Amino acid sequence: ISRAVAVLDDGVQDGGRILGVSGDGSRWTPVVWSSSGSISALPIPLISGMTIALPTGFNARGDVVGSDAGGFQHGWIWSEADGKYNLSANAQGGSNEGAAGDVTASGLVLLTTRASTCRHTTECWRAYLWSQTKGYNPLGTPGNDPEANVTGLALNVEGDELEQLFS
Repeated sequence: ISRAVAVLDDGVQDGGRILGVSGDGSRWTPVVWSSSGSISALPIPLISGMTIALPTGFNARGDVVGSDAGGFQHGWIWSEADGKYNLSANAQGGSNEGAAGDVTASGLVLLTTRASTCRHTTECWRAYLWSQTKGYNPLGTPGNDPEANVTGLALNVEGDELEQLFS
């Protein structure tokens, strides 16, 4: 069984690349299909204690983002050069759960994590932009409401417009 999750039109031959997973239902392997029809498994290790890798986005420089699941879910970024980094575990204030939704061409990651900042509910969700050089930048909540939940799913960017948020 295989499933596509993201398309990268980066000028590779005539159609780009497709990120997905392939497996038997109990074990999924992140893969990339090329426009020539070849398929390559990505050597992305699972976070300790997790059982399923779920990639969600990638860019032309080789960054892949996603989540590992196994009870809880942890968002991560991976590249062959830098390996895997658990974004959820290192979020501001710490988090035991999260998901990386997307990554820009320059490596900015959209991350959603469970936060312990709510006063009246048991959990809140917060969205961040993460950069390897500048860390986590909270995207805030509507009306600065501490009880609001925010989920980041995808980025729509031309160039590096989001870099301005880190200035």
